[in-house]
Amino acid sequence: MTETRTARRERDRAPHRRGANDRALKKSVTIPASVAADIEAQVGPREFSAYVTTAVVRQLEHDRLAELVDELREEFGAVPDDVADEVDRQWRDALK
Repeated sequence: MTETRTARRERDRAPHRRGANDRALKKSVTIPASVAADIEAQVGPREFSAYVTTAVVRQLEHDRLAELVDELREEFGAVPDDVADEVDRQWRDALK
């Protein structure tokens, strides 16, 4: 069964639900008109803010993970090539 657009939006919205005291703030951002049109075409005008919030939360998570990787690399050094190659091989095998 395929996931409905509403179910997908609810699932995607979940990561940025931070609690009852996390109120919404109105901010002004400037984005290209074509990007805004693509977002509205994807989710409609009433879900625009939720879609953008989900994208921003995802980017924040990505940035935090990158910071963690940098910290771990600084503390422990880079992953040895042979280990990285083995992990890549196992990953490819798991996807078969």
